[in-house]
Amino acid sequence: MPTSAKNDTRRRNRHLVLNEIVSAPTVSRTYIAERTGLTGAAVSRITRELIEAGLVREGRALEVKGQVGRRNIHLELDGSGAYVLGIVLTANIQSLSIGDTCGRILDEHRFENLDLEEPAGVVARMTAELPGMIDRAGIDAKRLVGCGVAVGGVVDPQSGRLIRSDPLGWNDVPLGAMFGQYLDMPVRIEGRAVALLMVEHGAAGGSGMGVSEGGAQNVVLISNGQWIGGAMMLDGRVVKGQANMIGQIGHFAIPGETAACVCGRSGCLDAVASGSSVLRRISCLSLPEGTGMLAAGERLRALVMAPDDQVPEIGQAFRRAGQKMGYAVDALLAMVDPELILLSGATHRHPEYLRGIHDTLSQVRPSSEGWPVRVNRSTSEHAAIRLALNAFVFSPDLDLERLLRVPTKSVSRSTR
Repeated sequence: MPTSAKNDTRRRNRHLVLNEIVSAPTVSRTYIAERTGLTGAAVSRITRELIEAGLVREGRALEVKGQVGRRNIHLELDGSGAYVLGIVLTANIQSLSIGDTCGRILDEHRFENLDLEEPAGVVARMTAELPGMIDRAGIDAKRLVGCGVAVGGVVDPQSGRLIRSDPLGWNDVPLGAMFGQYLDMPVRIEGRAVALLMVEHGAAGGSGMGVSEGGAQNVVLISNGQWIGGAMMLDGRVVKGQANMIGQIGHFAIPGETAACVCGRSGCLDAVASGSSVLRRISCLSLPEGTGMLAAGERLRALVMAPDDQVPEIGQAFRRAGQKMGYAVDALLAMVDPELILLSGATHRHPEYLRGIHDTLSQVRPSSEGWPVRVNRSTSEHAAIRLALNAFVFSPDLDLERLLRVPTKSVSRSTR
């Protein structure tokens, strides 16, 4: 077998083993061999490499009824084995995070009043925070293996380009290459809604992983902060469409609505059901103390958390917007037949907005006993971290040789 083919096989086998360790709370070498079909010797060799690289460590001995001889040893991820960056770039969130192999966020910086006019300036400003964050997190920068960028807009992950972002006002920006140049590391870029869908259901786009075992295979995610976006998974795979536009429902037109949209049309979902539409409706009200002077994204989050009885008209505005969203949810239920619709973003977390969706679904689907709709609790920051882990750690593209060259701080625990 040619050397390149052997290397590809080793990478694929390593990917299989590592993802078994990721997906199972209690896993041994014997279990991995049974699940993957690899020989015991191959699994032992691969796990030894992963331990030497610092990605995996041994834990307690596993008790197996009737087992004689050498006990099975529990294998688990070592959080200090590799680190990734997560960047969120939307109209209302601009953040940079450092995460460990286990997906825990070690340090996070949210940017306030960031000037979004020029993409190059935004990239320079965000990446300038990294040295201080590395110091605060106390990590070895040599173990930073990649960055995930979750951006509000339509992207082409293969080229790393942001195709279009109406909320940011950016078009055709080589965002992946720009961040990669400043950070000097590989970058994976995805739309925020797609990244949230991946972290919620373990669908690692582009890495060959499907949904987690037992998870729903057909899922729609609707993201609603200041603006509306979405993502879709069919038969266990995130789908994008020929122009990466699947799920972009912000310009879905609601019949009978005349509110002007930024796209030039009238009655779009963005114009009547987004967080921005709610802020526009309540702009003439006396808002709760301290919220009126906040930037739009911060004001929206503050209003979602405010008590309902403080300004009743605010709750009413959220409910009316939710009723409009209900028509889009109904259309998605009819066209896609999903097992689950996930509602993500600050606007969807207001109780009255959710009641508004329920109002409409009760009206248009009176015979249904229930609807597969729930609020997604994953954060955009965790989604960006998971995006990077899926692309650069839990992937055949893992650069294990690089990690093997970096001394490990942690010592594997063995109960042999």
